[in-house]
Amino acid sequence: MEQNVGGMDRNARIVGGLIFLAAAIFSPPITGLAILLYALAAIGLVTGLAGFCPLNALFKINTAKAKKS
Repeated sequence: MEQNVGGMDRNARIVGGLIFLAAAIFSPPITGLAILLYALAAIGLVTGLAGFCPLNALFKINTAKAKKS
């Protein structure tokens, strides 16, 4: 799996995921909003930490710096 998320995009996903996580923790439990916030937090954190986004791969978007050979 080649990384396609890097730099500012990766940092924004991690920070956004943490913000969504905090919002979900402080929202009323077991509501549609809390579930949505947890899902958005998970997506942001996983794609940011892994450095790979399936939607970026689908649309051939690569924000990671190319490796020098």
